[in-house]
Formats: sequence, C-alpha cells, structure tokens
Amino acid sequence: MEKATRFESFFGSLPVTLGVTALAASSLSTGMLLPPLLPALTASLAVNRQQKRIYKVMREVEAILKNHTDLIANLSDTQFQLMNDLSNITFQTYDDDKIKLLRNSIVNTVFEGDIIEHEGVVLSRVLRDVSCWEFRFLISIVGYKEVTVMGNKDGSFTPRDGQKLIEPGSNDDQMIRSLSNYNLVRSDISGVGETLYYSVTPIGELLIKLCKVPEENV
Repeated sequence: MEKATRFESFFGSLPVTLGVTALAASSLSTGMLLPPLLPALTASLAVNRQQKRIYKVMREVEAILKNHTDLIANLSDTQFQLMNDLSNITFQTYDDDKIKLLRNSIVNTVFEGDIIEHEGVVLSRVLRDVSCWEFRFLISIVGYKEVTVMGNKDGSFTPRDGQKLIEPGSNDDQMIRSLSNYNLVRSDISGVGETLYYSVTPIGELLIKLCKVPEENV
C-alpha cells in the first residue's frame, strides 16, 4: 500500500504547491522573505509569472508520467526523494532554461531505478546550484577523452586527438573548476608545469542523462 500511494502523494501535492500561499511559504522556509512583505509580493507581477511557469512545467511533467503509473508506484525511496527535492528547487527557480533542466530531471528520474542514496543527495545539491552555462560547458566537453588546463602559456603544447586545451585563467578554466567543485569532473596534476587533466565523473555522466530531453517530450 505504501508504494501504491506514491503517485497520488507526488502528483496530488502539485496543484497545492502551485498556489501563491505555497510559493510564499516555500520562500519563507529558506529565509528569503520577511512576513511583512508577503502581501505586497504575492500581488506582484513577478509572482504571477512564476505561478504560470511552475503550473506549465508541472502539467508537462504530469502529462508525460501519467502513462507510467507502474514505474511511479514502484519508485525507490531515493527516486521519490530526488523527485520531491527537484520539484521544490523548481518552485524557487526563475530562469526558464534552468526550469527546463529541472523538468527533464524530474521526468527522467522515474526511469533511473539504479540511483543510489548518495547519488540522489549529490544530484539534488548539484541541480540546485549548477547554472545553465556550467551545464552547457559540461555537455561541450563530453566528446573529449581529456580536457587539459595548460601549466603555461608559451603555446608549445600541441593537443592530441580527443584532447581539449584550456588556457589558465580563461573563462573556460573558471568554468571547469566550478564543475570540479560539483564533482562533475575530476582532475589529475602532471609533474611538469602543474598541468591539470580533467575528465567527466560518473556523477557528471548521470547528471547529463537526467537533464536530457525525455523521449516522450511534450
């Protein structure tokens, strides 16, 4: 009976959460708003826009997953927790592109029954904090066997097949260091010139898998 109620508990809570009261309460729980400001803020156009965004994306999620009630009914605890975490993150996200990534992740989590508890915790944290620019950069380096941040700028380093070169101090250098902080890429240091060699981690690969457009996209 516990598993059979999960479809209802996940989707049944969505219309309630889409309301202004729940949006305000969600913000309050994170210390983002002060109670005296709530009447003015809930009447703002920004709140109305956010309502429409969230209503639209959650209806899309429901439209895709309503044909997979068997999978919903048999979600693992980790899947169920991750889907709820991602929903809560979505309610507090205002960037349309980031909301799309979150929507994709909520849907695709249903089909990833092998996610373990630690992975779910890490993915929730990463999807809360990672930017769309960082995610796009992660996608851009997947095709390389190795991403190298050169230890010097003398221009004498010739890239090998499947190797991407990044100059130290560049925007790409900052981007890949951010990905490293999220544990989406890992690095090894050479003994010569402190050159850094990066490759995508299993968590990075799983993040990409979750954020891809679902096959049953609406």
